[in-house]
Amino acid sequence: MAGVEISQDYLYRLLPEEELSDDGCSGYAIVGDGGGGSVEPLIVQGAMLRQVLPYGESLQLRLENKATDSYAIFAGGTRLSGHLEQLPLYNRNTPFAGTHWYVMGVTGEASLTRYSDNLTKILTTAMSVSLLIGIAFAMLMGFFFSKPLKALEAQIHSFRPGDRLRLTPTGILEIDALSQAVEQLNEDVLNSVLKTDKIIDMVNLDIGSFEYRTGDETVKVSATLAAMLQLPRSEEGYVDKTVFADCLHRIKEKPTEDHLYAFGSNPVKWLKLEDVTTDSGEFGIVMDATRDELARIALKRDRDFDSLTGIYNRFAFQRVMTQLFAERDFTHAAFIMCDLDN
Repeated sequence: MAGVEISQDYLYRLLPEEELSDDGCSGYAIVGDGGGGSVEPLIVQGAMLRQVLPYGESLQLRLENKATDSYAIFAGGTRLSGHLEQLPLYNRNTPFAGTHWYVMGVTGEASLTRYSDNLTKILTTAMSVSLLIGIAFAMLMGFFFSKPLKALEAQIHSFRPGDRLRLTPTGILEIDALSQAVEQLNEDVLNSVLKTDKIIDMVNLDIGSFEYRTGDETVKVSATLAAMLQLPRSEEGYVDKTVFADCLHRIKEKPTEDHLYAFGSNPVKWLKLEDVTTDSGEFGIVMDATRDELARIALKRDRDFDSLTGIYNRFAFQRVMTQLFAERDFTHAAFIMCDLDN
């Protein structure tokens, strides 16, 4: 039988431990088959492996991945990962054909998964940083975009009916187009209202209007109503809320049976008031009915009083007496008749 002698130093040079990893936790070993799923270390290369793979002791192996011949190695309470590659040293017809030697590459689990763990950390960190940057960018962009929108909202909330609406551009094309449409609509409505006021002035109708929005400190009053009630009206058409409320209270103090209100003195004005109160405020119209009321009073006087003596005529006397007897239950009565001709 012929053979070749190989020194251990030669094998150490052929199995450099740095080839697997540079952290000193990996290396190579030549092992023999110990039977029963175990191997016996024969030559160990690597300082760490010499500590956990003592010579002459069996190492228990557990197959982890059959496709790659990956094994879990348990030695001295330490769990390592390794890969076995058989060394074909003897032919089948030789006395030692049943002896099997293997080259085993061994590394710690931390070293085995170090690169994948590092890659996972890098990817996780990159995704986290990207997410934070994205959130910060979204918040920053949201702030810049929402700032002009908040300003626009404040302008709309502070807008009072009757004013000309002028909205600040936001720099957002669609929003600015909508703002221009709202401004144009406001302009058209104001022009329509102004035309209505002018028509009322042209036909000499003593009709005025007012509008109050809940929470405002002023009341929108038409020029006709301000002149009718002698209210201090601003150029924009507003009257202080307290002043207008006091004036409205004084009007409603003296109602008449004809649903009119006597207002002021020297001369007295007879006003007709129609108002509506809602959750959003109060609005109404006031009409000066003084001429009609004076004409009605004069007509009533001509109907009931004698033009010569200035006392009730027969028809008025009968009406008053009928009303008097209907309202009271008289037990005694006296009647006096005077002949004015004698």
